[in-house]
Amino acid sequence: MSYHLKAPDGSLSQAFSVLPGRFKIPGIGTVHGAAAGWTGHGGWRLDYVDDTPPAPSLAEQKTAATVEIDIAAEHARLRYITPGSGMALTYAEKANEAMALAALGQPAADAMTDEECAAQYPILSASVGIEGATIWICAQLVLAKQAAWKEIARQIEAARFAGKAAVEAASDATAVAAAQSACVQALSVI
Repeated sequence: MSYHLKAPDGSLSQAFSVLPGRFKIPGIGTVHGAAAGWTGHGGWRLDYVDDTPPAPSLAEQKTAATVEIDIAAEHARLRYITPGSGMALTYAEKANEAMALAALGQPAADAMTDEECAAQYPILSASVGIEGATIWICAQLVLAKQAAWKEIARQIEAARFAGKAAVEAASDATAVAAAQSACVQALSVI
């Protein structure tokens, strides 16, 4: 909401966020105590303008709610994983290497030299001596972490999709807000 002082030709001279107790009209002087709708001094007007933006439509509210749900889901994920697309690619490749090594079996993995491990499983072999004593132990650790992550990711996705479905089914702004809030709360405890 604002007040606009308009010149006789209708052009905007000044805008006020609150009704001014006094204001200057160029070339005329100071006006004291004018109320909205005031007209005077050669056609100058002080008009009340409701420039409050309209409330977002239900569709816009639903879109905003689903964006907030996606953000909450990402925050839930980041409680368990390292952020970054490069890190995600590294995790995926390390998991692929661990699965390939597991398919060989422990005796074959234990028989490999350090050079063979580094050549065939470069990302996984970087963990040897840090996360585990052998490449086999490192592979088993990666596979266990991957299995745990899949369960967490399943829970996050289930909550995210349920929340988005509830938002989509909402018939008014109150129901949209309630669906978003319930989903964000559910994601915060995963």
